[in-house]
Amino acid sequence: MSTSFFILMAFLLFTALSNRMNPVSNQSPLEKLSLAILIFIVGLVILLPNQLAQPLAELLSIGRGADLIVYLFMIFTFAMLNSLYRKIRKLETNLNELMREIVLKLD
Repeated sequence: MSTSFFILMAFLLFTALSNRMNPVSNQSPLEKLSLAILIFIVGLVILLPNQLAQPLAELLSIGRGADLIVYLFMIFTFAMLNSLYRKIRKLETNLNELMREIVLKLD
């Protein structure tokens, strides 16, 4: 195994554990667990040797294993962007409601 494999596995483990143990987060335990599992699966797919990625790519009618990894990375990135967007919108809504309550109390 190469050094990059161990570095990426350590990063994935750290990310999954830090996501699981964040006490300030308003995510449910199921959301935290599913995100940790998703991060781990995506990381494993990225680390897959070409011998494993190629048959999976052929099964999905994708030309090469490297293309499969790029497509999965793009899907994961868009999913994370969508999740962050929803969280920002929720925070903006909460802030607007709080500001309205404060203004009404001042009047």
